[in-house]
Amino acid sequence: MMGSPNAKVQVSRCFIAGVWVLLDELRHYQLDAVTSVTCEFLQQQVDEKLAAIERRESFTKYKTAPVDSSEREIFRKAYLDLVGIHRDWRSKKETSSF
Repeated sequence: MMGSPNAKVQVSRCFIAGVWVLLDELRHYQLDAVTSVTCEFLQQQVDEKLAAIERRESFTKYKTAPVDSSEREIFRKAYLDLVGIHRDWRSKKETSSF
């Protein structure tokens, strides 16, 4: 039984990386228009999933670092960079340290 076509499921990073490599290899072959568009769509989805994994790992590092450590602040800034929080929207104290 199939669920919703847009249902979110968990897959391993290894699986996603394998799909990315497969799609990258398919670029070397001459594909028909439909297959080419499908591969481009799948490549976009894989890239988005890998970016989401990276953001989630960055946030986890920030939240699990010791509260008073400089490491926690480094992870927090890295996470804000990944999610696209512009440096102008951050506090003056924070942006002066870059």
